[in-house]
Amino acid sequence: MGVFDPYTGTHYEFVGQLDQTVSDPMELGEPSPIEYYRTVKKRPDLVAHIPPQTPAVKVKKKGRNARPYTYIPQLLKLECHYSGIDPKVKKLIRLSTNQKTNQSAKLAGRLIRRFDQTLFPYELGPEPKNLQAKATGYRIVEIDEPVLRVGNDIKVKDFRRIKNALREGGVYAPPKEPLKYQYLIDHDVYSHSQSLHMKDFAEELEKTSRAWGVPLKRMNIIKQISFSNPSQLRLKLKELDWDPSVVTAVIFHKKNESRYQLIKNELGRNHGVMTQFIQLETTDNTYAIPQILLGIYAKGGIQPWVLDQPLHASCFVGFDVSHDQGKHATGIVQVFGYDGRPVWVQPFSSNEAGEKLGKESIQRIVIEVIHRFRKEYGRSPENIVFHRDGTGHKEEQIWISEVLNELDEPIDFDYVSVIKNANRRMARLETSATEKRYVNIPGTAYIKGNIAYLCSTDPSDFVGMAKPIKIHHHTGPTPMEHLVEDIYHLSYMNIHTDRRVRLPVTINYADKSSTFFNKGMMPENPVLKGIASV
Repeated sequence: MGVFDPYTGTHYEFVGQLDQTVSDPMELGEPSPIEYYRTVKKRPDLVAHIPPQTPAVKVKKKGRNARPYTYIPQLLKLECHYSGIDPKVKKLIRLSTNQKTNQSAKLAGRLIRRFDQTLFPYELGPEPKNLQAKATGYRIVEIDEPVLRVGNDIKVKDFRRIKNALREGGVYAPPKEPLKYQYLIDHDVYSHSQSLHMKDFAEELEKTSRAWGVPLKRMNIIKQISFSNPSQLRLKLKELDWDPSVVTAVIFHKKNESRYQLIKNELGRNHGVMTQFIQLETTDNTYAIPQILLGIYAKGGIQPWVLDQPLHASCFVGFDVSHDQGKHATGIVQVFGYDGRPVWVQPFSSNEAGEKLGKESIQRIVIEVIHRFRKEYGRSPENIVFHRDGTGHKEEQIWISEVLNELDEPIDFDYVSVIKNANRRMARLETSATEKRYVNIPGTAYIKGNIAYLCSTDPSDFVGMAKPIKIHHHTGPTPMEHLVEDIYHLSYMNIHTDRRVRLPVTINYADKSSTFFNKGMMPENPVLKGIASV
């Protein structure tokens, strides 16, 4: 758990309780924790009422190589994070869209009534009209769900039917050769009964994949490696021969972040191997088979579906600058064509000084994008839309313009920043014969000038209100309505899952990939066949 010292503002990870007390010396020749505060820190007031027989505790700062500290527990407070709450409790305390909207409006009304209405002339009646988007100058645009196309020219008008469509028509682009894959299983959870179970799971996975038009070729089952000892695990992984063309399904009992990163680091960065992690208990769930298959397909470069109708631009580029312990890197640039297909996926190893990309990185990206698009489609793109994760930067726009202006043929571009956490909520009041109820509004955008808020999902009540994304069009000739519609339709192109994803694939994959790249879990420079970070 996380703890912090309120007197210094320092945050730590709690390691455990010690056998020694706060009156015992911390190390040989060093004072006790109580004496340290009295004489060294000159804060006897903080320890005046600490019982001398209190067991001391050990804490450390966050980070792999951080050294531990001996501490007085009364001088620490627990950190409270929503992520640390039990999932069962989250379901109980989450408010539905209707409850949250109504309670927020009532709370706002009580606060506003505290003010003098002459100084704060604002009204909230039974229906809070001042909360409506139209009242604040936004245009409301309703966007239809895109039609998707799988194999045998079967079209899907409702994304909830995507698994049925794959069973009927198979994937959009089946491979010419079987997709090679293998298993890496934690030896600590492998047994004779487990081996029989894994055989059944593998056969069911391969049977379903054949029905979808993708034969799977099982190459190996690596089961002699224990995940419990990190040093031995890393050494064993180095000793084995790895084929980058083979997707590795890693079977683990309980996800351990350090082991996960170790395996991704060793296989991804050092060997260029795509890995799909599968929790052991998931192998008992036949309903999880489609989700696992899509993850393997994404790693193996299989395209399960595309958009039936072309997007408004020829080419879309998603990029991000990730941050990890003070390091900045471009990570992966994701390039997609007008039907939502990946055109090119590649890491960039250049480190950046701050939030924005450097001029050289921008130039490399733009030229490579045009080159790859020509190879895929036999022509240059007419226009390119750059989706920038987070706040946009004027310098990046200038450098993109400079590169494109130096080319022989004109190519238009739009520069759009997509902000994941916009600190907004969107709901619509629906009226029936019996009740009025606020609901989430997927496919609805509120547009004012070059700013839009787009709601792309409709989560269940226990998940809570949908989070809209903020879209800022900085420069370019494409109308705002077309940019927003394309972003919504690209949210259906997260091909690693059969569940709806809030973000467009350009931003989602670039965001995840840049984080993976910065943590050393992806190869440095080669063009990747599939998506490594999903």
